[in-house]
Amino acid sequence: EYAHIGVGGDGATFNSLVSPVNGSGAFIAFTGDAGAISDYRWFRDCANTPSGETDCTTLPSDHPSYLGHGSNSSGAFYQALFPSPPSTVAGSPGNIWTTVDIEVDNVTGVISFLFDDTLTFQGDFAGTFDGFVSLGLVDVFTSVSGASDVFTLYDNLEVVEIFIGSSYCGPAVPNSASLSGVTTATGSDVVADNDVTLEASDLPQNQFGYFLNSMTQAFTFPVPNSQGARCLGGQIGRYTADAGVTDGTGSLGTDVLNAISGGGGGNIPSPPGGNVCAPAGQTWNFQYWHRDGMNPSKFSKAISVTFLD
Repeated sequence: EYAHIGVGGDGATFNSLVSPVNGSGAFIAFTGDAGAISDYRWFRDCANTPSGETDCTTLPSDHPSYLGHGSNSSGAFYQALFPSPPSTVAGSPGNIWTTVDIEVDNVTGVISFLFDDTLTFQGDFAGTFDGFVSLGLVDVFTSVSGASDVFTLYDNLEVVEIFIGSSYCGPAVPNSASLSGVTTATGSDVVADNDVTLEASDLPQNQFGYFLNSMTQAFTFPVPNSQGARCLGGQIGRYTADAGVTDGTGSLGTDVLNAISGGGGGNIPSPPGGNVCAPAGQTWNFQYWHRDGMNPSKFSKAISVTFLD
């Protein structure tokens, strides 16, 4: 009797361990009552098979991503992870709460599965696992138990995007949406990954604005014709090419701000003209400026990102 939890699904493909094995993205499946040859299994879509590997769909128990633990609940690792009591059957999380974490690193192509903060599986993948999360239950052996005996309870589902950098100079002056604007960065602060996304949020809807940058932090208050502090000093670049209007959630973003390109000039706007790259070791600061209807324009809270080797 398997519960399963998945990431990177397409929202349409049915995830199944048996007859036939099927799914999208990646998911982990595990029994609560032991008794199967493979009580722990993980599925990786064939489209995400790394170069040089041939295994896909349900990965075999001797696959390196099982970290030598195998897939049977009778193994020493699982027996120690879920002793009985409190579990009904040693080696499986039956009739107890357990926390399952799936950590996806789309930069390095590594997915990790943890039970109660204990790393259980960790494997490579190609492409990305962006998409939907999934929850499920499958009764593989209908002869083992009746329908009334098979159930899984899910609680506290949370999807978290990992942020980089550190915020400073806030909170910002509240805007007409009664919120204080913030700027965040996601992706990777490693220059070679060339993967940083800025996002401004907690803003009024349908308002024009753009990001600012500088290698210097400062505090300028007041700013003519604006409310709040400008938290950047020195030479200030403006992402006017990526200027836009906030959406229905009061957010606006710009992708790949560092653009580390060997022969190009990068795409961090930097006066007096042109764009620059952000080599390892440099720290850049970012803030969002926006209009606010008939009110004075405003600034978001700022963020500082140090790029790494």
